[in-house]
Amino acid sequence: MTAASSRGAPPLPSAFLLLAALVVGAADGATSGEYSAYPAEASVEVSSAGEILTEDLAPPPAPPVDGVCHPQSQDACNKEELEVAALVSRLVEEGKAAASKGSWDEALATFERATALDGTSPFAAPAYVNMALVKRRLGLDDRALVLLRRGAELDPRLFYAHYNLGNLYSDRKSWADGDRSFASALELALSSGEANLQAATRTNWANLLYRANHHLHRTDLSMTGFEGRDLLKEAHEHLKTVHKAADEHGSAPMRESVTTLSSILNLRGRHKERKKLHKWAVKKGLWKDPWQRPERECLRALRESTAHPNQQNYLRAAIENATVHVNAINGEEDFRADRGPSMGHSLAAAD
Repeated sequence: MTAASSRGAPPLPSAFLLLAALVVGAADGATSGEYSAYPAEASVEVSSAGEILTEDLAPPPAPPVDGVCHPQSQDACNKEELEVAALVSRLVEEGKAAASKGSWDEALATFERATALDGTSPFAAPAYVNMALVKRRLGLDDRALVLLRRGAELDPRLFYAHYNLGNLYSDRKSWADGDRSFASALELALSSGEANLQAATRTNWANLLYRANHHLHRTDLSMTGFEGRDLLKEAHEHLKTVHKAADEHGSAPMRESVTTLSSILNLRGRHKERKKLHKWAVKKGLWKDPWQRPERECLRALRESTAHPNQQNYLRAAIENATVHVNAINGEEDFRADRGPSMGHSLAAAD
């Protein structure tokens, strides 16, 4: 057994989970592979472009601040501020429409026009976030990071700025920064009461914590910003909350949330609970049988990654994660006890 397999394998980066990108603005009924608007219910599958299908969802409300001109407190704005805000909003919608057709240059130019009109007020934050998401689609993550930070700075109450920062930091393995971003995003999602935003944030945050635990396994946590924290336990609690909410609403979570939680339970020695999780996944229609293995999910994402515009980076990440997941299967003693001697697994044999 390899060192990696004894510790368990990190699940896929957040690009393979609920989104690497959410777009701020009015939802426009995007379909698979389009430039998405808002995260859909947690049961929606990941599309071939690494995004998810969307539904018409309103942006989460934020508590108004008395006397401050803000999208959630427009009574405090003067006429000129509202006129500029309306122009910026219209340009954001035009940029989204261009992006939905894959016209990236046109989309970027439109968002830049919006920030030229207003680059300093909270009304400009969606333009910066949308611009960042186009940059991500083009593989320009360094520039996307600058733009997302600007969006969060202009409007600290904008959920999508913090959520997308968390995803980007997670993909860059900037664990502590991503942890803080997801914490801010979840606080805003909870205040909005939007269950789907909460599920999206908890699932991707759990993914970050699990991967951070894997990569920082032999690192002094006091040097990483995670001192005194049990990262696996925190990830476990986030995903339990997501699955409990799915039961309460009669929905199903993302398949990847089951894959991640299955691996966490294996590492924590919670084998009976893990078996129940697998049976629950079958009942929810997420898995075909309770013996389904995490590496199959990774290989599915590996196949889908070939359709992503930023193909090279996603393909490399998928190969890394799939390989480690396959190696980690040998540690599943509880399943081998039920099914007889393990015949081993290989990347080529897994389907």
